[in-house]
Amino acid sequence: MKTLTNKFDINVWNRGAYLETGHDEWVLCPVTILEDFSGYGYGKEMPELNLVLTSKEAEQLTLGWGPDLGGAWYADDDFWIDSDAFKKVYDVPEMVGVWIDFVSNIL
Repeated sequence: MKTLTNKFDINVWNRGAYLETGHDEWVLCPVTILEDFSGYGYGKEMPELNLVLTSKEAEQLTLGWGPDLGGAWYADDDFWIDSDAFKKVYDVPEMVGVWIDFVSNIL
């Protein structure tokens, strides 16, 4: 089974909500996608490449806001989206775009 090298899954989650800290702390976690496409194509987590977003980046991405509040995607505190869809759905901050390119180059 091969790993796709042209895109990866991103687990977008609010670590602050998960840890019940009382404040938002959004994290992007890359996960490889397996070529067989069974299930969700879940591959290897790459936590060493996680990106902790600034509050400004999370706001630009409208994380935590549903479409009813002007958000681009889900209001959930934890969801998955592949890197191609992420770039199409969101107004991607410059440093997040650099991170996506960096992770893609490592695959």
